[in-house]
Amino acid sequence: MHKDVQFRDLTFKKNRIRLVTISFSHEDLPKYMLQVGTSLKPIIHILNNRLFYIAISIPVILLFAAFLGQIFTAGILKPVVEITTTARNITHENLSARVKAEHIDVEMRYLVDAFNDMIMRLEESFKYIMEFSSHVAHELKTPIAIIVGESELLQRKNQGVEEYKRVIDIILEESGRMLRTINDLLLLAKLDFRPDVFKLEEIHFTEFLDEIHKQSEILASRKEIMVTIQIPDEPIYVHGDRLHLRRLFFNILDNAIKFTPQKGKIGLIIRSEDKKVVVTVSDTGIGISKEDLPEIFNRFFRGEKKGTDDESGSGLGLSIALSIAKIHNGEIQVNSEPGKGTTFHVILPLISVSSQPNRFFL
Repeated sequence: MHKDVQFRDLTFKKNRIRLVTISFSHEDLPKYMLQVGTSLKPIIHILNNRLFYIAISIPVILLFAAFLGQIFTAGILKPVVEITTTARNITHENLSARVKAEHIDVEMRYLVDAFNDMIMRLEESFKYIMEFSSHVAHELKTPIAIIVGESELLQRKNQGVEEYKRVIDIILEESGRMLRTINDLLLLAKLDFRPDVFKLEEIHFTEFLDEIHKQSEILASRKEIMVTIQIPDEPIYVHGDRLHLRRLFFNILDNAIKFTPQKGKIGLIIRSEDKKVVVTVSDTGIGISKEDLPEIFNRFFRGEKKGTDDESGSGLGLSIALSIAKIHNGEIQVNSEPGKGTTFHVILPLISVSSQPNRFFL
């Protein structure tokens, strides 16, 4: 049996009708045709209702999506708004403001942390500049005041040749002190912001320290201080700047000589351990109090000077030594006991060393 189905829409008395025509035949039998018509009104009504609901729901969905989008956007941009507000409130007088990093996404946390780190670095820089300016003004004020005072004294009345010589000596001494302070400050600025000024090379460290020992004996001879050195027989090599390392050790030795009484002792010991070279500088000086010990590497710090000579440094020597050690990826440790002396340990990375017994020199 063969069937053929056809659909057609037509309008009858203003009504839309769906006409279904089915024709079928079987072998030699006559061909029959069946037509069924049904109104499309219910279907059109259903479609119109659905279209109405769709038309109504689209604005509702868009409004709801816009509302949720605004909430999400506000949450996402909240840290940005806080950063903007914080940035506007920051001045050179107040750098303590920070953006809170609570309940935010990981991506925004990176931005907030980076911003807070930047503000922290700025705060430390401004603090450093303020303290630096204050210290410089304090250090240069005294010698300038002495120079001005002595010069005004000479202007008041005619003085003898000896008085002029005395004042000139004072002016030269105070000028030299200011010049040393300025040179030290320039060196510290280079150490802090221009590490590229270092010319690193392979240094035969045992020979290098042997030379420093011989030169320190000359400096200590005026106070009859004995300087000894204990070094290993095998060569030790470090990667560093010879000029600045020399400055590091002489700054420490200069302090040891300055704060060690007449006929005292200073000892240098060089040893290698755990891929590092450790240089120990110990003295029999007046020592450092527990209160002053954490401050000795601060710039312009001067501790107790009782029982020492009258020399007065700039208070920058140990700060310079520590900065040089850090640029060489090293460190300086210190322990001291008042009345029993002080010991500095300079620790630097080691290049190579062999194993031999130590030598001891007076």
